[in-house]
Amino acid sequence: MQAASAQEVAKIDTVSIPKHSAKKATYYSMVLPGLGQAYNKKYWKIPVIYAGFGTLTYFIITYNKQYVDFKEAYQLSLKPDSLWGSNAIIEKYRSFADLSATLLRGQNLYRRNLEVSVMFSALLYILNVVDAAVDAHFFDFSIDDDISLHVQPYLNPSPFASKQNGGLRLTLSF
Repeated sequence: MQAASAQEVAKIDTVSIPKHSAKKATYYSMVLPGLGQAYNKKYWKIPVIYAGFGTLTYFIITYNKQYVDFKEAYQLSLKPDSLWGSNAIIEKYRSFADLSATLLRGQNLYRRNLEVSVMFSALLYILNVVDAAVDAHFFDFSIDDDISLHVQPYLNPSPFASKQNGGLRLTLSF
């Protein structure tokens, strides 16, 4: 049996540890929110992300329904010969002196709330991607016990005066 050379032994003994990829975590999080956090092994963030998206989806659906109802009621109120039918929004606000203006304000309010909810959804999506990228960059970062900050009093005799200068010395060891 032949003895292995030093290079062959080095190849056999070498274990390659795959480097954690920030690019991969970013792409994963772009494709499916929360997948980048799973890749980074930050599983506790996934329910937070989906709770945020669930809440914002609820608001988007609710505000969209209200916006559509007010828009239809406003359009019906502008037709002078319309019987207005059984529109619940019109029935609710019929007692107001200027029904059209009230319905227009309601339409604008719910449109604005809908747009704000959509913007918050986009912001949450972007924050999800940025969080995955930043966590991936810090995945291999290690804080060892040998990192320390020492605070010591410091006295420095001044060559130009009879007094000594005092202060604090901050020493960072790593």
